[in-house]
Amino acid sequence: MEQQREEYPPRVSVESMQDWRQIKSNVSEFAMSLLESRLGGEADEKTAREMRAAIQNFLDGSYSLAEKNIRANGHNLDELDPSKEDDEPFDEALDKKIWALHTERITRDLDLAKKRRTRPREIEGMLSDMLRQRRVAAEKDHDLDEDDDWVPEDNALDERALKEAAKVVSKSSALAEELDKAVGKDRERLQRVQAVEKDLRSRKK
Repeated sequence: MEQQREEYPPRVSVESMQDWRQIKSNVSEFAMSLLESRLGGEADEKTAREMRAAIQNFLDGSYSLAEKNIRANGHNLDELDPSKEDDEPFDEALDKKIWALHTERITRDLDLAKKRRTRPREIEGMLSDMLRQRRVAAEKDHDLDEDDDWVPEDNALDERALKEAAKVVSKSSALAEELDKAVGKDRERLQRVQAVEKDLRSRKK
């Protein structure tokens, strides 16, 4: 049963359409009895009929407005198909559990999508910072003068570059593995939520 959730203000819930009909009947009966007591037999028949009709029109209009804020048997009253009235008992607690799981699944979907979008940029930023720090450290180690044209030997340069590259690759691999584990755990939790939600929905059929 598909419904719009998180309405504000929330709709008033009644157990069944029969309950709603009984409420309307009680209100109408009270309103008419109050009218009759006010008339007290002093008004002529024509005036009494007109006042009864006016009260009934007012009540009907009030009921129509009220139905936009009422749920009967778990259905929005203003959207309910008359041919399916009270077709099955409504379990309010089960309905809340299903929608709580549905909300949790959406939250985890969004969180997973966010991680896939932001983690690569975080890794890229960390690698850029790491390379920048190593360049600064290398410049400080050499402590060159402004006119110093010192250039390291080719072998030393190659060895240094290989070491730096190895560190960067190692760090990248660790970050990638961490991201993969985090995404994997979120995916497992999401699958469990979907399985429970599916099982609960199957019980309602």
